[in-house]
Amino acid sequence: MGFWSSFFGHAAANAYRDIKKEERETQKWNDLFHEKLEWESEFNDYLKSVGVKDLYIADVEYVNNGNILPIKREIDNLRKKVDEYLSLGGDAIFVYELEKIDQYIEKVKYLKSIGRLDQQLHFRDDDKYSAQNKVKEEEKELQRQQDFLKKQQQEQHEKEVTQIIGTDINLLSGIDFEMVCQQLVENMGFETETTKASGDGGIDLIAYNHQPLLSGKYIIQCKRYSGSVGEPIIRDLYGVVMSERANKGILMTTGVFTKSAVAFAEGKPIELIDGNQFNILLKQYNLITDFEQGTEEMFDLENYLGYDFDKYSSLKREIEHDGGNIKCRCMLIEVLYEAIMRKLRSAQEISISDTYKAIDILYGYLQPFIDKDNSRNSNKKLKCIYYMSLLVDGELSVYKGDFVNAVKQYTRVLSLWNYIDDCDWFEEGKMEIIYTLFAIFRIFNLPEQIDKYYSRYRELIQRDIEVCKNCNNIYAQIYEDKYNAKEYVTFDLSDLDEEVSVLYDNLIDQFGNAHIPTYVINHIIDIDRRNDNLVLHSVNIHSKNEKDIVLIKGISKIIKEQREEIKRF
Repeated sequence: MGFWSSFFGHAAANAYRDIKKEERETQKWNDLFHEKLEWESEFNDYLKSVGVKDLYIADVEYVNNGNILPIKREIDNLRKKVDEYLSLGGDAIFVYELEKIDQYIEKVKYLKSIGRLDQQLHFRDDDKYSAQNKVKEEEKELQRQQDFLKKQQQEQHEKEVTQIIGTDINLLSGIDFEMVCQQLVENMGFETETTKASGDGGIDLIAYNHQPLLSGKYIIQCKRYSGSVGEPIIRDLYGVVMSERANKGILMTTGVFTKSAVAFAEGKPIELIDGNQFNILLKQYNLITDFEQGTEEMFDLENYLGYDFDKYSSLKREIEHDGGNIKCRCMLIEVLYEAIMRKLRSAQEISISDTYKAIDILYGYLQPFIDKDNSRNSNKKLKCIYYMSLLVDGELSVYKGDFVNAVKQYTRVLSLWNYIDDCDWFEEGKMEIIYTLFAIFRIFNLPEQIDKYYSRYRELIQRDIEVCKNCNNIYAQIYEDKYNAKEYVTFDLSDLDEEVSVLYDNLIDQFGNAHIPTYVINHIIDIDRRNDNLVLHSVNIHSKNEKDIVLIKGISKIIKEQREEIKRF
C-alpha cells in the first residue's frame, strides 16, 4: 500500500506542476498577445490620424514563438517610412498596402523629381517603373500633338499671309506686317523665329542663313510706319546687332528713312528696306504678282476684340514663337470665342460679316484640335480639348449656316460620350446637346428625327424631366415640349485669371476625371419666316434690351440644300 500511495502522490504532483506550467505559458501568451494588440492599436490610430486607410495586423506566430520584439521593430520601421512618404509630399490616401511602402516612397520621389506630385491619383496603381513608362508614353504623345500643331500653325500662317498680303499694307496691324516680313524672309531661304511681345530687346524676328559665305544670325525689325523712320531707331538696332553678335541688322518698313538714318547706317552691318523696296521684294519672291492698294476693306480685328486685343496679340506671338504651345492656343481660342459670344449676347447692333470673319480666324486655331482625334487618348487634357473643340465647332457652324457639320459634331460627341469620363458623372451637358439637336431638327421640320433621338435617349430624358419637376425647374416644361425646342447650347469659357485656360486647365476635376463643362448658356435660335431669316434672340443683361440678331438671310434655301443630308444622321 505504501508503494502505491507514494506512487500516486508523485504522479499527482507532476500533474499539478504540468497544469501550473500550462497556466503560466497561457498567461504569458495572453500577455504577449495583448501587448501585440496594444502596439497594433497604437500604430493603426497613427495611420488613421495621417489618413492611411490600410490597417496593420502582425503575424500571431511571433506570439506563439514567445518573442514579439520583431513586431515592435517592424512597426517602428513602417512608421518611419510612412513619415518619410508624407514628408516627401505623398498623399496618405494612396497608401493601399503598407507592405509596399518602399514602392510608394520611390514613386513619390520620382513624381516629385519631374514636377508631377499633384498627379498622384493618375499614377495611383503604378509603381515607380510603370509610372516612368507611362510618363514617357504621355510625353511622346504630347510631342506628337505639338509637332502636329506646329505643322498646322505653319500652314495657317502661310494662309493668313496670303489673305492679308493683297491689301493696302499700310492698313495692316503691326503683327500682320511682321507675318508678311517673316514669310518674305523665309521665301528668301532663311530660317526664322519670332520673339516674344515683351523683353525682346528690340528684335521682331531672328533669321538664320546656312548658305556658304552668308551663314549666320540676322536681326530683323519690322516697322509699319506711314511716315519716316529716324536715326534713333537705327541706332537702337545697331546696338542690338552688336550685343547679339549678329551678322547684320535689317529694318523693314512700309514708310521711308530720314537722311540722318541712312547716313548713320552707311558702313555698318545695317540694311534699310523702305516701302518701295519691300514691295519689289514681295513681287520678286512670289508673294504678290501686282501689289494693289486698298482693293479690299480690311477687317478691323483690333476694334472687334476691344480690350481683349492686347491679350490676343500676346498669345498669337507666343504661338508663332512656339506652334506646339497647346495652352496658349487654348487661351487664344477662348479670347476669340468669348469676344464673339459677347457680340452675339449683347443685343446691340453688330456686323454679322465681321463676326463671320472673327469666326474664320477662330477656326484657324481650332481646326488642328478637331483634325487630331483624341477621343480615346490617355492624356485627359487632350481628350477634353478634343471634345470641347467639336462642340464649339458645332456651335459656330450653326451661326454660319453649316447645319450638317453642326449635327455631325454633336452626334459624334454623343456617340463617344462614355470616353469623356471614367465615371458616370451628372449628365446635364448631355441633355443640353440632345436638345440642341432637337432645335436644329425643328428648324428643318424633321419631327421624325426628334422622335428618333428621343427614343434613343428616352431613359435619360425622362429621368431628367422628373428631376426638374421635383425641383420646380422650368426645364421640365422645355424638355417635355421637344418638338418646339429652340434653345441652343453655348459655353462660358471666360476665366478671370489670365494665366488659366478653361479648355486646358479646368476640364479635369479634383479626382482626375475628364469631362465637358456643365456651365452652359442657352441661346434661342428661330426662323423669322416672314423675312426668311435665321435669327438669334439676344438679351442685354445691363440694359435689358432684347433683340433678334439676323444670323443668316435666305434660310429657306439653306434648309432645302441641307435637309436630305441632315436626315441621314
